[in-house]
Amino acid sequence: MAGVVYNLKRMFVKNSPHQAIDPFKQSHYLNSLDPKTLREILFFSEQKLFMELAPEAIDRTVFFVSAPPTRFLLERCAKMGPKSLLNYELDPFIPPSFPQMFSVTGGLKPLAVQQNYFEIGFVPAAGFYKMDMASSIPQISSSLINGGRVLLSLIHPSLELFLYNQNPASPHKAPNSFQNYFSVLKDNNLYIEGLLEGVIDRDLKPFFTSPGGGDYFEELRGIPLVLFLRAVKFVRS
Repeated sequence: MAGVVYNLKRMFVKNSPHQAIDPFKQSHYLNSLDPKTLREILFFSEQKLFMELAPEAIDRTVFFVSAPPTRFLLERCAKMGPKSLLNYELDPFIPPSFPQMFSVTGGLKPLAVQQNYFEIGFVPAAGFYKMDMASSIPQISSSLINGGRVLLSLIHPSLELFLYNQNPASPHKAPNSFQNYFSVLKDNNLYIEGLLEGVIDRDLKPFFTSPGGGDYFEELRGIPLVLFLRAVKFVRS
């Protein structure tokens, strides 16, 4: 009990100007993952659920932000029957071949797509968690026609808290929040139609069993990984 009281006292002690603040309240399996493994986990969860919120794409002009790990989602999108499909590669790769699809390589800031170009946008970006996706939303909205829809998948803000912001006194803050995403979408005339969360579930259990035999799955089960947002653009004429 004495140890608990001691820790509570420490919470209320002012930090001196020379006292370093630990960015983590405690170490755990999630914040010990290397970036490559974390990206694989995010892409796996994203691939599993992304199309559940997909808007109708038949005979539509479609924009898809891609990278090598999203190849399977790109293929599924192409099979939805779009009139044309712009495969916008953040990292160049050899995409699947479809007659209505053409590919370009570019960045998100600036977005090399003309204004009011596409009717449906697919942006599976959970694995690009170190990129400032919120700041790219204005350009994505600008390239989307009025009445068009966009499906975004992003690293879940709750997961970012686990990774970056365990200690409330730390200067290391989680880069994004629900409020931040919702505000940016609304400020750019994008209104949420659907929301879905990808969590640590049984399909992801192999990622949470360490080579040494440690099993972290039950401890972490249910923690959100990916936030899926479907939004419609509406600009009052």
